[in-house]
Amino acid sequence: MTTLKNRITKWRNLSLAEQGSVLLLTLLLPLCALLLHGLGFKRCSEFLDSLSRRIRRYSKRKPVDLVQARRMAWLVAITARFGPYRAACLVRSLTLQFLLRCRGLDCQLRIGARHNDGQFEAHAWVVFNGQVINDQADVESRFSVFQPAPKFDQSVSEISKG
Repeated sequence: MTTLKNRITKWRNLSLAEQGSVLLLTLLLPLCALLLHGLGFKRCSEFLDSLSRRIRRYSKRKPVDLVQARRMAWLVAITARFGPYRAACLVRSLTLQFLLRCRGLDCQLRIGARHNDGQFEAHAWVVFNGQVINDQADVESRFSVFQPAPKFDQSVSEISKG
């Protein structure tokens, strides 16, 4: 009973806008997971990027700053932890990147890997202007970041110059 009472109190302490964001995230997290599994990473990322640009074009909201971006990251984390869908870091980060880009923040998704006690581990997080938004600041020192592959057009032009 105490846990339920604490959760209700914490819910009430959220602003109305934050409560709306949590409700939106309750739908958006599993939707991003479905897109990721159905389309694959590359097409899912391209789709979310295209959709966020369209939404941003028609949005009248002000772009978010770093403090607001971190608050959004916190809302994504608590929704993924306590909501009906327990999203892994890649889905959380894709969802956060989508939301932030809808609000005008040009952030990047980073994916890294490491070996830990003989186990391969992968992790995803979001970065804006070199600042980690949804993880600890030292995450890039704990994981080797994958570098994005060159786009096909870039490789063709480089080959034709050589």
